[in-house]
Amino acid sequence: MYYNVEKMADGIYLAGIHGKFKVGSWVLESGGECAVMEMPLASKNEPHPSLQVKKFIEDNGWRCKYLLLSHPHLDHCTSIHQYREVFPAADFSVHYSVPLFLRISENYWGAGKAHKKPETSGRIWENIKKGRDGQWFLSFFNSLFSEDINVLDLGGEPLYMIYGPKHSLADIHHIFKGVWFSGDWWLGKGDPCIDRASSSKACDSIKRIRDYFKSLSYNIHSIFPAHANNIMRNIDFDKILKETYDYHEKFEKKNPDNLDWKGFCIRTFYYYTFQHEFRGKS
Repeated sequence: MYYNVEKMADGIYLAGIHGKFKVGSWVLESGGECAVMEMPLASKNEPHPSLQVKKFIEDNGWRCKYLLLSHPHLDHCTSIHQYREVFPAADFSVHYSVPLFLRISENYWGAGKAHKKPETSGRIWENIKKGRDGQWFLSFFNSLFSEDINVLDLGGEPLYMIYGPKHSLADIHHIFKGVWFSGDWWLGKGDPCIDRASSSKACDSIKRIRDYFKSLSYNIHSIFPAHANNIMRNIDFDKILKETYDYHEKFEKKNPDNLDWKGFCIRTFYYYTFQHEFRGKS
């Protein structure tokens, strides 16, 4: 089986850009352990990305320790069940907002309120549930984090996971070896996806990321978006975050009544509305 892999930085590989939405498939490696990030659809006339990644990992003699997801939009997670099947021993590590957002989306799209093809998200959810009893939910996402900042160990190297909504309610940022995997965040001035999450949430996320890494004196030197379409190296991290923060702060002041999800607290929803799902009572 062929695969097209490009080394992007020390321990960071781009295993192709796949599907009609052109989503990157990422492999992070340290000490013989690796993490696989994003779960895109296959492009036409090629093996599934999960199989390509598996072959690349096997050829290098590594062990897939983690499955990771930047956010649960359909272009990034439609193959979620295939990756789970190809890497059954991997620890699928997510913030609780990821499956929660998928569940909300299934209800929303399944009711036909937002899209012409509501069945897509429903299929994802059914595939997550398929063949699993009792604690089916936690058997799929076997590391479900409730804290907004978490640190995983990947071959002795810290892999940071930070919850930071802006593009969606379930944006999860991964920072590894000084590289920030920013998902689909628009950074700097402007934001073509401003309607996805409120600007107040964006500002909170920016402060969380900035303050945490400042407290560690940690140097973030590059930004790799999920689609690999705007790679930034040797960045001025503080400058980029300030420009992004200032834009959203001004946007909220000018558009106080035009912000999706402004009053929605995902933590409250999780604890008081969705807990029965997490107890296997779905």
